[in-house]
Amino acid sequence: MHGYPNHLNTRYDVDYVVGNFPEEARADIQRMLDARWIWQTTGDAGGGGVIDDSHRVVEEKDESGATKLLQQELVEDPNCQLFRLGLTVAEAEAMVGP
Repeated sequence: MHGYPNHLNTRYDVDYVVGNFPEEARADIQRMLDARWIWQTTGDAGGGGVIDDSHRVVEEKDESGATKLLQQELVEDPNCQLFRLGLTVAEAEAMVGP
């Protein structure tokens, strides 16, 4: 491999860029850490719902065009790129540094 890869596809790619391109690798790993969170629908919000840093209520139209409120929660995506590369959050945070 020559230069910084266009895509990080394996754990070997991550280890390579951390050893050879630390600044670029740090930025990519930080991006993966930040992107590991997704909004997951947990149910119908009905007349209210919880709204805070990790919960929200969104409107969605069904097939008939009727609007309903859905409760969503901010959760870690088990299929995010960080985990697909075989990294743990602790390993990635150690690579990024303080």
